[in-house]
Amino acid sequence: MAIPARLGQSHAAQAVHVVSSTWARDSHDLFDFEAQHMHSQTFSVPKSTVFVRTGTEVLMLNEREAMPPGGDPLLRLVQKAGAFWVDRASPSNSSKKLWLVVRELAACGHRLAEGDIMKLGRFKFRVRQLVAAACGGQQPELKLDESGAVYATPDPNTGADLSATLCRICLLEGPSEDDPLITPCQCRGSIEFVHLGCLRHWIRGRLNLSDAPGGSYFYRPLACELCKAIYPTYIHNGVEKQPLVEVPWTQPPFIVLENMVRDSQQHATRGLHVISLAEKVLKIGRGHESDVRIADVSISRCHATI
Repeated sequence: MAIPARLGQSHAAQAVHVVSSTWARDSHDLFDFEAQHMHSQTFSVPKSTVFVRTGTEVLMLNEREAMPPGGDPLLRLVQKAGAFWVDRASPSNSSKKLWLVVRELAACGHRLAEGDIMKLGRFKFRVRQLVAAACGGQQPELKLDESGAVYATPDPNTGADLSATLCRICLLEGPSEDDPLITPCQCRGSIEFVHLGCLRHWIRGRLNLSDAPGGSYFYRPLACELCKAIYPTYIHNGVEKQPLVEVPWTQPPFIVLENMVRDSQQHATRGLHVISLAEKVLKIGRGHESDVRIADVSISRCHATI
């Protein structure tokens, strides 16, 4: 939906004033807020109403009025208990959503909460985790579902003799006390086992994890290059659960953002942006100085800050 609506309730007349601005060149649900040639209309809404768009025109219909041919439902204003509520007009199974335009807010910002979804140009990010203080030693949760896959390392007391088993990365035989041989994927035969340390070193190189101040990085699940199975998120050594990937320690306060739009160049898979907010403001944009950089034409050089 490429239509921002400014709502203002008149208490004396018990009506809501709606201003619609449509842009003829909108596409991909994008809207140019600085466009010079926009079509604006003003409505006074005294009761429950549905707004429909046809081309650059916006129509105000009552809830029982038939939809015009080719009309695109935008939003509903519902009068209930002396107040007006904004709701989407599309069916509940529709992919269209109503978005709160942050730049229109009087406070010039929005207070984020876990679970919020941000739409920046054609890209969407979900706030996975927010940690405001260092108390408790909380660190980012590297999971993209409700649990995160967990792999249990072999129990050395089971009697399995792996002393002559080769690691498929370093080609050395047998496990050590702090570096077990594990089978993290579906490969079998002579390439079934790999040292935990060797796999961690390989993953760290693939993710290009650096020791940047604050411990900010981008994490994505990696797959085995041979069998294509996704490596587990965590391992359990019989005592505790720990991340498979040895990621940098992130200094609180920090935020974890999940990219939700898959793009062949930018975001081929789902991933997590872990950003420390301890030293500076987080910048999201197309510019090279951005902490979360998105090289897409729908993104400004500095599109948003957190």
